[in-house]
Amino acid sequence: MMKVTQKFKIFYLHLEIQKEKLIKKQKKMKMLKTLLWELK
Repeated sequence: MMKVTQKFKIFYLHLEIQKEKLIKKQKKMKMLKTLLWELK
């Protein structure tokens, strides 16, 4: 039973990290778009 919980925790942590990366990426894209827009 413990092993399953451990795996789940690791999996959940992995998801959290991926989510963070995605959010950062989206923010970067947004900033880039804003910059490009202002350069026009």
